[in-house]
This record gives sequence, C-alpha cells and structure tokens, in this order.
Amino acid sequence: MSYSLYHEIYNNVFLSNPDYLKAEFSPGYRIILENAEVIRAVGEKHLDYGCGAGFVVGLLGSKLFGKDSYGVDVSSVALDIAKERGISSQKLFLLRNQAIPFPDDYFDLITCCDVVEHLDLDDISHLSSELNRVLSPNGVLLLNVSTRPAGSLDLNGENLHRTVKDAGFYSSLFNLERYTVNNVEKEITAIRRGKWM
Repeated sequence: MSYSLYHEIYNNVFLSNPDYLKAEFSPGYRIILENAEVIRAVGEKHLDYGCGAGFVVGLLGSKLFGKDSYGVDVSSVALDIAKERGISSQKLFLLRNQAIPFPDDYFDLITCCDVVEHLDLDDISHLSSELNRVLSPNGVLLLNVSTRPAGSLDLNGENLHRTVKDAGFYSSLFNLERYTVNNVEKEITAIRRGKWM
C-alpha cells in the first residue's frame, strides 16, 4: 500500500478514536514499563517507529530513562498531537515513504509496538530491512505485534490489522532469539539484540 493511503487511514484513526490519545491505551507505553530494566541498560539513541501521539518518545526522553528519543509516524495528525503534548518537533518525523529518515547504524534502541500488524505483508518485509539498517550493530529492537484481528475497521471498511500472522512468522522475519506470547492480549513481545539480516 502507498504511504499516502496509510497517512489517510491513520489521520482518520487519530481524529476519530479518542483512545489513541490516552497513554493507558498505548501498547507501547505498557511494553516500555514492563521492560524498563532492559531499556535502561542500552545506549542513548532511541527511535520509536510508529510513535503515534508520542507517549513512548516522551517517556523514554524523560528523566526516568534519559534517552535521546525520536519518533516517526505516517500520521501528521498524530505528530501534531505529540507536539501539542510537548514533544519537540525536532524529535518527530513524518514518514512519506518506506525509508526511515536516519543514517545506517544510528540507533542503540528501536521500539516498534502495535505497528507491524497494521501494514500490508510486502511493507512488513521492507520495514524489517529498514529497522535492521538503522539499528546499531549492538543495538536492541523491542518489538510488540498483535496476532489477532483488530476490533475496528479503517475508513475503507478493512480491518486495522491488515496482516494477522502467528508468532512463528514474526520470529522468522526478525530472526528472533526468543519472544513471549501473551494469550490474553493475543500478542508477542520480543527483545532482539543486534542485527538480523
């Protein structure tokens, strides 16, 4: 799918769903708190891919974690909300295509929570390559992916979770050493150290 269509879909989501504006409904925020010890042990440069309203960028950039935290997202509406919440515009970047606007090996930590399943299958493969490209050789990827259909539809009447796959699919794609499966939330969470391609 073109990024202009993702842009349109997720601008609509952020304008029409107030739950996306609350940290307590942010899977990324919850995953960060659950993995705080690992996150504190890695380097300073952090990217939140699919940052939405900026909850993870704000949390990791706070004194609690002290990271140099950046966010990228396809939704300009979400990024405007993040800026209104006090996240510096110099820390937020709009994705206009599949390329992450940072150089190779730049980030010590990349978080990608509740994003991958929202992409078409071809885009997930490219995303894996891009995340691998910008992760430093000794960096850490914190990945959280839903393995169930979403409870809502996009503005075109399609499920918001465009790609529903099992844990084995994501394990293979990201060459995960290990992951946990949350059967209540129907999601996997993995910490991947180093590059996988």
